[in-house]
Amino acid sequence: MATETEKPKKILINSRDELISIDVGLVAVVKANGNYCSVYYINKRETLVALPIGQLDTLLKARNDSVNRFVKVGRSFIINQRYLHRVDLPRQLLYLSDGSPSVNDLIVKMSKNLLRTYKNAIVESIKLTNNTNK
Repeated sequence: MATETEKPKKILINSRDELISIDVGLVAVVKANGNYCSVYYINKRETLVALPIGQLDTLLKARNDSVNRFVKVGRSFIINQRYLHRVDLPRQLLYLSDGSPSVNDLIVKMSKNLLRTYKNAIVESIKLTNNTNK
């Protein structure tokens, strides 16, 4: 039973022609495309949303649990850190997985510079977390 303090796990986006329900817990990555965004779920389903990435980023972070797992990378991507599996700089690929053995990774092609920035930010955050726990 949901309490009043729990945040809804879905975002409803109403446009002139559609009502789209986005399950926040299953969103793996969002890719901007002008005033639209492609929302990719961990099960590889894709939904096109008529919102700019900044607005969708705000909505995702507002509906997330106490640990913010959504990170905006550059101007084009939002990544759900919960599903991060591997960053492959030479191939310019980001692998996302829910850990289930029967499902293949969701693979996202990104620029090397963007991936390097993201990877370095993760490494730095781990260093900071490890240093505060000592």
